[in-house]
Amino acid sequence: MGFADRLRLLRESLGLKKAEMGRLAGVASQTLYNGYEAGKVVPTIPFLVALYQETGVNLVWLLTGEGEMMGMGRLTDREMELLDCYRRLPEERQEVYYHRMKADAIEAGLGQG
Repeated sequence: MGFADRLRLLRESLGLKKAEMGRLAGVASQTLYNGYEAGKVVPTIPFLVALYQETGVNLVWLLTGEGEMMGMGRLTDREMELLDCYRRLPEERQEVYYHRMKADAIEAGLGQG
């Protein structure tokens, strides 16, 4: 699976039409479909940056296929605050909160053991 296939997969997984995805990325829908999704146009930096900013896609995945489709670029303010607080804790406290949150997620049926 190449870049063009992953771009199409991203668009489809977001439920976007070609015109909508083109608008997000700052290109015409024909450029998106006949160029990028057809594998005839090499992605430009502005195109990739726009995709990342608008969708949160993991650019390493988009370009290479490695990792997960969606990156961590779309954290909410609350999630960023929580992560910042967590990182400020001593390592021992981080470990306590990690296990506590994981146990809560498992209990709620949101995580795996």
